[in-house]
Amino acid sequence: TTENAKDIAESFKTLEQEVIDYNYAMENGLTSVDTHKKAIDTLIDKFPTLKSAIEESADGYLVFNDNIKSVIDLQIIMLENQKKIAENSLAMAENELKILKANSNIEKLEQKAKTLETSIYSFNGVSVGLTTMIKDLVGTPSMKGFSEQEIKELVAMASIDQDTAMKKYKDDYKAKNKMEVEGDTYSSAKNSLGVLGVIYADVQKLHTLILESKQSILETEGIIASKTLEVEKLGKTIEELKEAKDIKFEGKTSGTAETEKLSTYEINESNLNKQVEDYVKEFEEFKKFITEQQEWSKETFKGTVLEQYEVLSSLLTSVLQKEKKIIQERIMGNISKDLIPKQTDWDRLAKLTSYEQTYLFKGASGITGSGTEKDNIAENL
Repeated sequence: TTENAKDIAESFKTLEQEVIDYNYAMENGLTSVDTHKKAIDTLIDKFPTLKSAIEESADGYLVFNDNIKSVIDLQIIMLENQKKIAENSLAMAENELKILKANSNIEKLEQKAKTLETSIYSFNGVSVGLTTMIKDLVGTPSMKGFSEQEIKELVAMASIDQDTAMKKYKDDYKAKNKMEVEGDTYSSAKNSLGVLGVIYADVQKLHTLILESKQSILETEGIIASKTLEVEKLGKTIEELKEAKDIKFEGKTSGTAETEKLSTYEINESNLNKQVEDYVKEFEEFKKFITEQQEWSKETFKGTVLEQYEVLSSLLTSVLQKEKKIIQERIMGNISKDLIPKQTDWDRLAKLTSYEQTYLFKGASGITGSGTEKDNIAENL
């Protein structure tokens, strides 16, 4: 189906990221590797066609680019056929709408109904229609005691069944006038209700035709809107699938997949790194301003200075601890896999620690030992 194909298109993007994250977690010994494995398995269960695109190995996932392209090509062919069907349906609906508008004569029907309601004939220069005729019956001997609304209701009943209308008229007349209706009066009322009932029925038929014509047009316009949206969505999905074909998965000898994209871990760490450095820059400017007036010591901060410090301290502490945790987890993962942690990780941890000491006034209380910074951090880990 269209939705299934669109989901598959999106799933390729998700699969790509999950594989990148899985391989990164696997390579660095992160405990989150199981989370990515579960996400990949869930995708495969939901979209079995993806199974041929990947293969798990001891070192990570290998992705077969040609298989991905074959799966996507099949989806594209299916969607292009659906798009042609939708375009044909759209063309048919647009043609039907033209015919409906040409044959509906809604304006003529509305004018005819208006004529019956307001100007069937003229009397002394005044247009007379159904509405006026009903109003003119008010106060006549045959309609003594009846309101305009009650007469209109009798006319509506007479348009369907005059006998039922006359029975109600007879009962209502007796109740209103405390007497039976006389023969001539009854005949006059019957004649009036009969004539007006026919006109009322014609007006209702015209309104029904108008309503049906408008409804048909609205329904057809709804179909056109729906099919237009379907064609657009199919076209967009086809383009997304074509873009998905450009995903560059290249299996390395080790069996892992390598792409141009970064893992979410690297993206997150890069963002945190930038935030830390930005806050450190703000702290450095703040420190420069303070040291021109007083000693750089938290104990000397008061009033507005203390408030500014607390805000900056809170911001820096939050992102610094997050970045520190990511690096520590990677180092621990490396150690658990008997890998030598990268020197850049040690250097970054040392710099983060120096930031804590310089700007957050934290000593090396969490770090034991008396060796180098690297030795102290390693021992603490």
